[in-house]
Amino acid sequence: MPYLALAAVLVLSAAILFPLYIENGPRSASIEQYQKANLQMLSSVPAPELDLVTADFSRTQEYLTEMKAPCIPFLPGSLLDLPAVGCKTLHWKGQELSLTCFRLPSGELLHVFVIDEQAVRSIKVSNGFEERDGWHFKCQRRAGMLLMFVSRASMTEITQYL
Repeated sequence: MPYLALAAVLVLSAAILFPLYIENGPRSASIEQYQKANLQMLSSVPAPELDLVTADFSRTQEYLTEMKAPCIPFLPGSLLDLPAVGCKTLHWKGQELSLTCFRLPSGELLHVFVIDEQAVRSIKVSNGFEERDGWHFKCQRRAGMLLMFVSRASMTEITQYL
């Protein structure tokens, strides 16, 4: 009888926990799912529809703070020299994230997605650039946030600013 009770508890536990595991995915897949979701959003339209359009980076971060969305903790000085285009708040798997866009000298946009790094449970984030479907992207952890820089600009141009 105790074995049957134990078996019932194990089956019930598996029935409850397995769907949660499938929904959230393994830790290593979370960062990839996040990257794919962001690239898919950018690829679906010529340019993202922004909540706030402004060339003032400080104003974008004020807006995101007002909306309780994650902000960019700090940027390299060379990126701050670029004009902002605007920002947007987004949701992914129940998490708030933000998008801030900059215009590169070539005219291409550099998109910066920001999410609390606890939402993306990946232990390892590559510090190098990756390429997928014509997009170049790089992830960095800063002050408890995960930043993902994305652009269709050339690698030569992007590396001047990151």
